[in-house]
Amino acid sequence: MMLGISDEWLGLVTPLAGAMLSVVVFYLRSMREHQLTQHAELVRRLDRVEDETRRLARCVREMERALTTKEEWLRESMSARRRLDALTQAVGKLRVVGVKREGQ
Repeated sequence: MMLGISDEWLGLVTPLAGAMLSVVVFYLRSMREHQLTQHAELVRRLDRVEDETRRLARCVREMERALTTKEEWLRESMSARRRLDALTQAVGKLRVVGVKREGQ
């Protein structure tokens, strides 16, 4: 008699357990599909960020070529000033030499 009750009990519980396991399996499968979708979206976004970062770096390099830094500008202006001073002195020496020749 005890064996009959457990068979009945097992007969009732098995479909319920199967239904619950099916729900769990479908839930886990939907979570996995959602995870894969989210991962693909994240990879796509990261690729776009990397592409935009490369584009930004390229634009910055091009801007650096077009624009000089303050230090570079100061160095160039000081060099030009030194060359201008040297030219002014050379012209002054030529005038002095020219005046001496006219006066002789």
